[in-house]
Amino acid sequence: MRRVAFALPEMALTDHASTRLRMALEASGGQWFCAEDGATPWPARVGNSSAYPVADKPGLSAFSPHEGAQALCLQTGVNGGYGWSDTMPEPNSWSAALIWASGKKPARALLSLRGEGGGNYLYLQETPERRIELRDNDGTAIVTGPECGEGWQVTLISSTAGEIKLAALGGEVLSAPAPDDLPNDGALLLGCRSHRPGLKKTLGAGRIRDLFIWPGRDILAETTEAGGEMCAAFDHFCLWER
Repeated sequence: MRRVAFALPEMALTDHASTRLRMALEASGGQWFCAEDGATPWPARVGNSSAYPVADKPGLSAFSPHEGAQALCLQTGVNGGYGWSDTMPEPNSWSAALIWASGKKPARALLSLRGEGGGNYLYLQETPERRIELRDNDGTAIVTGPECGEGWQVTLISSTAGEIKLAALGGEVLSAPAPDDLPNDGALLLGCRSHRPGLKKTLGAGRIRDLFIWPGRDILAETTEAGGEMCAAFDHFCLWER
């Protein structure tokens, strides 16, 4: 057998896009939940946290293949979502990104941040008209994006500096003034808007492949060198992995 007497460059034998993104997330304090790692509890691929099912019956939070990738598969009218184990340290300063797809019906509840004591809260949904929308429950702040396409979608959102913002990958950043009564003890929910079994009309047939969370950062307005590398690594990952 022939042997080559030199060292290979970093990441030459690994998935370059995933490895670059992992390193950038670690440097920027980001969290990454990938459906390939789906379990109960669901461990973060990057970050020291987990997510737990909030289903009203065991087994409703299911992971299965969709369009060539593993995904958290949600059913219309069924609460099969997950809750992030950590409270958002700065509920009015955070960002998130989702790689997701619709089912035969819209994904009515993709992500939400709500307080333990109720009150107004923020959530991301696909509307019946198949548009992506970030809004508060009281309807005082609404940002609606263009129509969603076929296949996997990439949606980025942030809530910081008195604004809520929404963008598709490479698209225009849309914004609205943030409501002033969002919770100070925000709990992040994926695939649902509540821990309760109710609100069935809000639960759609979405498929969620990846969730990224950046506590305390606005990734839609990054100006630091580390933030710029993180955004570039995320774009590169979506280009090759989506």
